[in-house]
Amino acid sequence: MTEEDVLHEMGHASTDHVLLADPATLTADQRAARKGLEALHASIAKSDLFKGEQGTADVREFVAEVESNKDFRNKL
Repeated sequence: MTEEDVLHEMGHASTDHVLLADPATLTADQRAARKGLEALHASIAKSDLFKGEQGTADVREFVAEVESNKDFRNKL
């Protein structure tokens, strides 16, 4: 397992509780942050620049890739 793999999995561990939660259980700030992340993911998921990138699979993968993958971040 590489350092990037560890960071990627830590990204899931630190954000999945918000990304997978029922929105009714989140604070207003958490809902707004989640909505913003979902909008960012949707905008890059359709871009040819990001074709084939793991971070386009879903918002959870998007967040984990942003936190762990320097090349992915640089594309943003």
